[in-house]
Amino acid sequence: MASSANTFGLQDAYKSVYEAISHGGIGNDCGVEIVRLDSEEIEKEGAAKILKGLGGILVPGGFGERGIEGKIKAAQYARENKIPYLGLFWECNRHH
Repeated sequence: MASSANTFGLQDAYKSVYEAISHGGIGNDCGVEIVRLDSEEIEKEGAAKILKGLGGILVPGGFGERGIEGKIKAAQYARENKIPYLGLFWECNRHH
């Protein structure tokens, strides 16, 4: 599962989200590997290049304007490619 965020210097900011996803995997008898991705990289490189081959996409809440377009591209990629998606950010509603 990919996690597209914009504050990877502050990993504790997403700790509860990652723990919840991991425990959900345990509860369903399946392993979960979280690949942390920078949403700004998705903006620069494109969602298909960065997200291809992943089994799910998580977009946690962010802080500020940085990386919003990458989060939106991740959501769009998930929708268009029928990839399970969990979006926890409200910025998308504010901008679109």
